[in-house]
Amino acid sequence: MNQATDTEEEKFQIHPSNCFAVKVQDLNSETDKTGFAREIACQKTAEDFAPRIISYCKEKKDNKTYGIIVMELFYQELDNYLANPKLENKDLDKVIDGIEKALLHLKGLKMTHGDLALFNIAVDQRGSIMMLDYDRASTEEQNFSPAVDLFRICTECFKTCQSDGTNRGIPIATMRYLSQNGINRWLNVYNQEEWEIIYEGNAPGITQPFKPATIHGMTAIKWDLAWSEAYQQYCTTAGVKCIEIGGDQTKVCGLTPSNKRRVLRSKVQKNF
Repeated sequence: MNQATDTEEEKFQIHPSNCFAVKVQDLNSETDKTGFAREIACQKTAEDFAPRIISYCKEKKDNKTYGIIVMELFYQELDNYLANPKLENKDLDKVIDGIEKALLHLKGLKMTHGDLALFNIAVDQRGSIMMLDYDRASTEEQNFSPAVDLFRICTECFKTCQSDGTNRGIPIATMRYLSQNGINRWLNVYNQEEWEIIYEGNAPGITQPFKPATIHGMTAIKWDLAWSEAYQQYCTTAGVKCIEIGGDQTKVCGLTPSNKRRVLRSKVQKNF
């Protein structure tokens, strides 16, 4: 079996009887093939915070090439988990703690996950967290940009700014609790001195020294603008395929930064 991303058409097939999952994705270009190899390498590097890869290969069928990864069965995706209206604050505290540990793990590895949406985070019955889908990740130090992952998860704490397909009936009270209790902890994974070093090192997406103390003035729209600008720079620097940006609802979230600024003149975004 071979090597390792991105694909516009990918599937997760769950095999509960054997306790493994199969990810199948199109490898239509050299970028896809390179990404497939990178995804496997990054997922293995993430170790305890990623499903263990059992095997992987490339298969040809009907003149098309597919990348196949067989991995341990991951647990419930976080967006589905959070949709449970019976969750208590203690359950949400475990989620906040787990995400903080995952971010610290990425920090230690100098790895950027690249797509830390709620549906790319899994949670088990004990509240332990693992990260899924490493097809936009990078372990190269020159690509390391904590803003991409930090700003993305902060953006996801606002219901109207979540990724397409993520907004699955999560109670407003749940998202409010995460935004009020999680964001500050996650951002302070990096202290002010570390943010200054990241800035001086010209990390992708860091256009000015970020001050965690200023987060109280951050709105849903500002978080999403901060993330999308950091993300687009990261994609270019790291050579990963950008996710398609496009939104629904009132979503100013999901538009390009220039379009968002135009839309903001005529829309009002509610925050927690």
